[in-house]
Amino acid sequence: MEKPSIPQTAPQDSIMASATEVQAMQGWTGTAFAGVAAPVAVPITVRRQDHSTLHFGRSCLCTPLRIGDAHYAHGLGTHANSELLVAVPAGARAFAAAVGIDHNYDTNGQRGSVQFSIEVGGKEVFHSPTLRGSDGPLPVQVDLPAGTTELVLKVDTTPDGAGWDQADWADARFLIADGTERYLDEGRMDNLLPTPVPPFSFVYGGRPSTEFLDSWPRTVATTEDAEVVRHTVCWTDPQTGLEVKAEAKTFKDCPATDWVLHFTNTGTADTPIIEQVQAIDLRLRTDAARQPLTIHQLEGDACGDKSFTPFSTMLKAKQSYRLAPSGGRPSNTNAFPFFNLEFEEQGLLVAVGWSGQWAANIARDDAGVTRLAAGMELTHLLLHPGESIRTPRILAMTWQGSLEDAHNRWRRLLLFHYMPKQEGRPARLPFALQCFDRYSWSRADWATEAGQITAVATTAELGFSHHWLDAA
Repeated sequence: MEKPSIPQTAPQDSIMASATEVQAMQGWTGTAFAGVAAPVAVPITVRRQDHSTLHFGRSCLCTPLRIGDAHYAHGLGTHANSELLVAVPAGARAFAAAVGIDHNYDTNGQRGSVQFSIEVGGKEVFHSPTLRGSDGPLPVQVDLPAGTTELVLKVDTTPDGAGWDQADWADARFLIADGTERYLDEGRMDNLLPTPVPPFSFVYGGRPSTEFLDSWPRTVATTEDAEVVRHTVCWTDPQTGLEVKAEAKTFKDCPATDWVLHFTNTGTADTPIIEQVQAIDLRLRTDAARQPLTIHQLEGDACGDKSFTPFSTMLKAKQSYRLAPSGGRPSNTNAFPFFNLEFEEQGLLVAVGWSGQWAANIARDDAGVTRLAAGMELTHLLLHPGESIRTPRILAMTWQGSLEDAHNRWRRLLLFHYMPKQEGRPARLPFALQCFDRYSWSRADWATEAGQITAVATTAELGFSHHWLDAA
């Protein structure tokens, strides 16, 4: 009988991410590793934002955009004092938006007071009255002279200070001469990933890599096939010859990126000390201090009834959490190397690929920003000329919406891109009986040829495909 065929690529249904999410991850990866600027519909430069960070399609507290009783699918969420430089697309005849204080759990439709303004060509063309949390949206439209290349959007505090001044440029868009509209958040995803910078860190000769890596010469090679885009990026210290190579690949059907680092001494003398190597080191955009971050994870294996069972941990601002297995085995007792960070109906799924001892630290600061760092638990070493080491492999996937859909998307990512296959089908794993040393407690002849043949025969009679002789 013919075996039923199985799909070779993940089905494109509601579980899978949108094309915008996938493109956002590809753009983030290209910028973070290779320095390739991600194309965006409308470039925006944040000249100033005193609190939180600029958000797209959400408020600066990561909540859906809302002014008064009006809800918006598009727009910018900022916080006074704020100044945004916006590039004007060709053919734009006007800029339009609805402005006001965002209505969320913090402002409660009452708190906050700001003034909005717009500058074109260095001249102010719009200035709002003071808008308060109790006000509804104020429609704004300004005409743009032919040849206008940029405008400035400002939000300023009033004499009562910056408290609760969470401000929205809702439905912010350019009206194009051909009748189309270009939203300022078009082509952008408001996920947890920070501004793209190399998502790893280490200390070299007593100095953190953030102080010097940008100054090292960098080479970039990018290739792609039907499934992934690959970046191979090398930074080389001109003084000592230490080469740091990142091999990163981002997927074309899922907003996920996989990377691993290699450290090689290409010089003629021993390197300075390399330490505190974090294969992933990110500051996630969870900058809403009152909202908890939820860490979804699995128990490690302690040969008990709780092994691999799921549980969750809530992390508030100013709190930290540590994951690390025990005994040098990657999923032993205290931790499992897959975990999911959820914040306001979005998140980041992470896997740490390492067959030994690893550790992850998740810490939130006063503003709620989360630092995620993971790698080998302890690194403090030097490299002789020609020597090389590698880090754990990291896999990270962004998601939005349903937690269940995110987990199913993650399973598909592993099934279609990582699971070993035979003849195009997932490889059948062995079904093994692992007897450890139990026989030795009950059978005097266990540690003999006859005893072992009996054990193997019993394994076969029970229907197992393999007999696993462990320690003993």
